[in-house]
Amino acid sequence: AASLQIEEIQKLRNQADRMVAVKQEQIEKLQAENQEVHNKNSELQELLTQANSNNNELTDKNNELTNKNNELTQNNNELSNKIDELTVQLQRTSNNNTELKKLLDQANNNNTELKMSLDKANNNNHKLIQQLAHANNQLQSQQQQQQPNNNNNDELKAKLEQANHQLR
Repeated sequence: AASLQIEEIQKLRNQADRMVAVKQEQIEKLQAENQEVHNKNSELQELLTQANSNNNELTDKNNELTNKNNELTQNNNELSNKIDELTVQLQRTSNNNTELKKLLDQANNNNTELKMSLDKANNNNHKLIQQLAHANNQLQSQQQQQQPNNNNNDELKAKLEQANHQLR
């Protein structure tokens, strides 16, 4: 009976050893898998850290670009306002030029009329100069004809004075 018990215990021990061996194998397998998962997790953690670093860099770059974009938008708005101002000034200048052109045309017309009047006056002056020259010639001719009379008058005057003197 004792040997039966020993045999039974031996069987149970063998069975237990096999179960322990199976369990040990399972544990080793799970530990190996766990190590793989841990390694993978470490790799992923590194990748995540790198991704976060990249993301931070990209965020900084994006902020820089946003600031630059805002600056360019402001410059664009200023230039747009300047263009509007210059457009208004250009329109004013164009209007002024139109008015000045009208005034210039009017002045040119006035100058043309004045030139015609001046030409007419010059023609009149020329006629008057001719008439004056003719009258001057006639006067000189009359003076030449009258010169002997003047000489006679001077002689008669001298004689008259002498006679007056004798009468006194």
